[in-house]
Amino acid sequence: HELNAILYATIDKSGKALQKRLPRYKLPLMKTLDEYSNYPDEFKETVKWFRQLPVYLDFGEIRIVHGSWNDNYIDTFKQYMNGETHLKKSFLKTYLENKTLRKAVDGLVKGEEMQLPKDLLLKDENGIVRRTFRIKWWEPVNGKTFEAVSFGNRFNLPPYTIPPEIIPQIEQYPSDAPPVFNGHYCLDEENKFIFNGNICCIDTCVTRTQKLSAYRWDGEQ
Repeated sequence: HELNAILYATIDKSGKALQKRLPRYKLPLMKTLDEYSNYPDEFKETVKWFRQLPVYLDFGEIRIVHGSWNDNYIDTFKQYMNGETHLKKSFLKTYLENKTLRKAVDGLVKGEEMQLPKDLLLKDENGIVRRTFRIKWWEPVNGKTFEAVSFGNRFNLPPYTIPPEIIPQIEQYPSDAPPVFNGHYCLDEENKFIFNGNICCIDTCVTRTQKLSAYRWDGEQ
């Protein structure tokens, strides 16, 4: 959501928005834009702060990322950041134009997503047609059903085996790698929060449940 706000609000030297303000980009930001409508200067400062936030944190023994952890994505991100500590306009412009960088950043902040077959039409609880769905980024996909690999989606996936020809090449997070703490997937109390032994999602969907969650790490692996 922060990245969406950054791309929506940031303008180039000529005064044009870096990204076209299309309805599909504006819709997820409507609440934010409405709440800041009388505070344009504060909104600018907030977006400026967003650009200083880290996309991931690696403390060696533990790792933190919003969506999913992928070493290749991080290497790509670091390459294009070129030593900078905040998201410069030139980086954001490259993100919008370069598919390799966009895939890396999206993977880190949105998690891994898989494209649905063209003949499979799914709608979420709001009736919005979905073309992609979030998947478990720590498990292999081969031989499994859409339902089995789905993770954190607000719509049900069918129990059909995924055709091999549409399975993306995804680097699974190893079970012996350092623990990763993430959010993004909006889980509820009926779901478990620790996966693969070393992945902990602490997103308890505050916008729906009004409940925040936290994890106190004491060195466990």
